[in-house]
Amino acid sequence: MNYRIAEIDGFQIILGKYRDDLFTVIPPFHTDSKFPYSLLRKIKEKLGVERIKLCPITSDALPGIKEVLPEGEIILSRELSDYFYNTSDLINLSGKKFHQKRNHVNSFTSKYSFEYIRITADNTDLLKEACEKLYDPESGLDLADEHIAINELIENFSALGLAAGVIVCDGKPVAYSIGEHMSDDVALIHIEKADKNFSGSFATINKTFAEREFSDTLLINREEDMGLEGLRKAKLSYHPAKLGEYYTVII
Repeated sequence: MNYRIAEIDGFQIILGKYRDDLFTVIPPFHTDSKFPYSLLRKIKEKLGVERIKLCPITSDALPGIKEVLPEGEIILSRELSDYFYNTSDLINLSGKKFHQKRNHVNSFTSKYSFEYIRITADNTDLLKEACEKLYDPESGLDLADEHIAINELIENFSALGLAAGVIVCDGKPVAYSIGEHMSDDVALIHIEKADKNFSGSFATINKTFAEREFSDTLLINREEDMGLEGLRKAKLSYHPAKLGEYYTVII
């Protein structure tokens, strides 16, 4: 990965290139719709590339982009769509549609003696231990990049205002999750890992983390599926309340 914060004409953007992908511009989310998307042409010219992409873009920005970048190819990026869930659904797992999830949690709680430990600035060593224990160095480059990012989250845990929890069985971490409050009503889950050798561990950390850390919210955003079939199936199995759609513009 090679992403940097750049400034052009007084606007800060994130600019980078991931492996063989196109150069990508991520627009500033702290500005309003007045961001001059026509700057994409200038950035493309400065980089000396044939094609460049702008993403992620929300639907409300599309009319303005079509006006200033009529040559742009606009693509619905399904792999970037955020999954939003009713917090109460993830906590209660009520009804027929969550029958299997309840069974997974019940299996875990009946088989194992476990403890949920909330992470604070004083015990991030436990989160680090869980991160290392549940990472397989042979799992490929994508997860290697993710592992680096997780360690950066842990190193900056307090500064980023994160929430995290670890499930421990017999003194050893078997699952953990990292997230944060995005607003009074919405939480965001960045990371969720669990040991597949412990039946029901994923369902249990999912439910417990939501219950212990985000019961005060209405919605939980569990981020995108990156186009991975298995991950998409897992996210859909929790019956999202809605998808937050994003678009990519290529010129």
